Amino acid sequence: MITLIPTNDMQTVKAVATTPEIWERFSDAVSEADYEPTDTEREQWLLVCHGNHIVGLIYVYCITSVSLEIHPYLLKSHRKYGREMMRLFYDWYLSEVPGEHQKINAVIPCCFQSVINFAKKVGFKTEGVNRKSYFYQGQYFDQEYLGITRDEVCNVVIR
Repeated sequence: MITLIPTNDMQTVKAVATTPEIWERFSDAVSEADYEPTDTEREQWLLVCHGNHIVGLIYVYCITSVSLEIHPYLLKSHRKYGREMMRLFYDWYLSEVPGEHQKINAVIPCCFQSVINFAKKVGFKTEGVNRKSYFYQGQYFDQEYLGITRDEVCNVVIR
């Protein structure tokens, strides 16, 4: 069983985010040494815990007055908890995020097709493509824009 724990502890966030297997998908714009996570009223960090161990995190950012963007990350050895993590995230979203936030977006590089497939399995729908906008391992990749509305979150069934 996993839990989500909101945090403002940026040292812990940085330690989790710069774990090598998370960092490789976390940032293409800054080095680990230069990375400093931020804690503002427009952001929320959720630690993903399995027992007493932090196994991932979810970054939530308010894009506009009605939409949020999320970036969830799990350590490879705990990816079997991905669906449970998203069920918990949706519960958190519905109970903790004000109702005017009607939309959740995710931007996923197309080189991570398994992540795109997972997002679709938990209710996200493709909304567009940002061409050649992500640099990874010496190549440029498109990024797929996906979204889910509050009403869709209320009706999604995650198996």
